[in-house]
Amino acid sequence: MNKTAKGTDAIDAILENPEGKTCRLSDFFGKFTYIDVWATWCGPCCAEIPYLEKLAAHFEGDGRIQFISLSVDADKKAWLAKLEKDRPGWPQFILSRNEAKRFMEAWGISGIPRFIMIDKNGKIFAADASRPSDENIISTLEAALVDDK
Repeated sequence: MNKTAKGTDAIDAILENPEGKTCRLSDFFGKFTYIDVWATWCGPCCAEIPYLEKLAAHFEGDGRIQFISLSVDADKKAWLAKLEKDRPGWPQFILSRNEAKRFMEAWGISGIPRFIMIDKNGKIFAADASRPSDENIISTLEAALVDDK
């Protein structure tokens, strides 16, 4: 777990948006980033979505923080259908099957949902962060933003 210790370089990944365009996780470095790792078939993942929606709305317009969701779905059509239904207001990406496997192994993720925090310098702040449903998540993020200098 040393490779995901606080302060180490965040492990990069190749992401694909709903339109099929690729980018890298590292493209988002520069702001504190709260990452949701999920899949459409994961009940607990889907249960976190309304909380994440409220969390993203709470911090809307705060230029210090951004939210992104990374799907590890093998079924891209199911993912696209879920996005069409829910219309989330923060960036959504999917990892290819191979990239999802590599990403999960590199981050030590054995189950989802998983939430990750990366500081504005691309360093790991928390490899296993609090869930959006955690009653203290707003104060946790506020404190993290104060620390993220």
